[in-house]
Amino acid sequence: MLFPVFLYLAAPEEFARRGHEIYKSQVRLQVEGGNYGKIVAIDIETEAFELAKDTMTVSDRLLDRYPNTQIWCVQIGHKGVHRFMGTWALKGTHPPTSTRLTRNLHRT
Repeated sequence: MLFPVFLYLAAPEEFARRGHEIYKSQVRLQVEGGNYGKIVAIDIETEAFELAKDTMTVSDRLLDRYPNTQIWCVQIGHKGVHRFMGTWALKGTHPPTSTRLTRNLHRT
């Protein structure tokens, strides 16, 4: 039986900086043309990436290739992957720029 365990191996600030840097320097030019609105999932350690229409599909594809990956997601042509109504909306600040997904599977 498989149980998902969520791990954060990098500090949130470092994770965001690294994911954004990889997207801008290596992934962006490869995926932007004709893929507006699609999701890019990037492994911040190996710099591998996948492209799909939704977060779950793209994350599962990357996790199939790299089971212990730390995933940084970006929606092409948008500031963020998902919009959450929270304190940022009340304070007039902006939503997070990306969604971070991590998963490590253990067999029992």
